[in-house]
Amino acid sequence: MKEDQIHPTDIVLQMQNKYLNCVREWRRRVRAKQTAEEERIIHADSLGAVYRFVNKRTANRRYIGVIIDDNGSLLTSGNDKANAFNK
Repeated sequence: MKEDQIHPTDIVLQMQNKYLNCVREWRRRVRAKQTAEEERIIHADSLGAVYRFVNKRTANRRYIGVIIDDNGSLLTSGNDKANAFNK
């Protein structure tokens, strides 16, 4: 191979590094947005804003998706899921 040619492994590594840099930047921006939102609520001096923020974070956390039992059956009802977890 000539010296001026790029090895395919180098291209893959460059793509992986570019992807990881994008992921890191995205995570940084998400954290910055979350921090800015929390700061806005803190400085709003509004109890209603605090309650809305907390409720938004805690709403719909009770839903449990479909459960597959030991026999491979799909459990969709709340009672069936509870009984499966209580075995």
